[in-house]
Amino acid sequence: MKRGFISNRLPLSILLSGILVACFGLLAIFDASVIDAYRTFDDKFHYVKQQSLWLGLGILVALITANIPISWLKKNSVILYGFTLILMLIVLIPGLGTKLQGARRWLIFGPLIFQPSELLKITLAIYLARWLEQGREFKHFLGILALNLTLIMLQPDLGTAIITVGMAFMIYYLSGAKIKEIIAFSLILLVAISGLIFASPYRLTRVQTFMDPTQDPLGASYHINQVLYGLGSGGLYGVGLGRSRQTLLLKWPRPSKINLINYWPVASHYYF
Repeated sequence: MKRGFISNRLPLSILLSGILVACFGLLAIFDASVIDAYRTFDDKFHYVKQQSLWLGLGILVALITANIPISWLKKNSVILYGFTLILMLIVLIPGLGTKLQGARRWLIFGPLIFQPSELLKITLAIYLARWLEQGREFKHFLGILALNLTLIMLQPDLGTAIITVGMAFMIYYLSGAKIKEIIAFSLILLVAISGLIFASPYRLTRVQTFMDPTQDPLGASYHINQVLYGLGSGGLYGVGLGRSRQTLLLKWPRPSKINLINYWPVASHYYF
């Protein structure tokens, strides 16, 4: 009998749950962006239409990749990972990589904007799983991780770097890490992140405003304070769809508005 991806590779319950969560995400995007979309594009559904397209493509890719045999991924893990590293190098080349908001993270192919570091999260995980299966040493693992973090921080992108480190460490831990390796890795990570934060005034300011939102309330702390006001004004049951004042007041640099602040509109408008 032919194996189907729904019954054998991608359970129907997981597929439907993912689609349900994604649809709720579209509602949250509409809630957070309706005012900005109408002001900017004269179409309050502009961002919802845009994200719906990506959602459809994402579901299609998920269904296709669900049919890829694990044996094929293991066999081609080096090629996939190597191809991604090449893209990570290309994005750093002026004229090829696109610089937006002070960071060079994107490649543009016609109407499509592609961020190689997002692909790196997937191919690095596949490569590490295959590589660690052969019982590699801890120092070699640190070397691979250092290479990837260097390429990411040259863009720079601290958020992606932290996610990549967490993902890589979890894979290493599941492969049978020793306690002393876990302690050593944690200390190295603490020193590295602290150094990156203190070496950049911008990152240091973000940490300081996170720890104390009351400083510079009309400047660096403005947005986080408005988010906190939005969360508080919603109470336990929310104020209702589109009724939050902070949705009207906030002016985020596009596309940050719809990508980074969906949590508080949901908590403010519906329920905490």
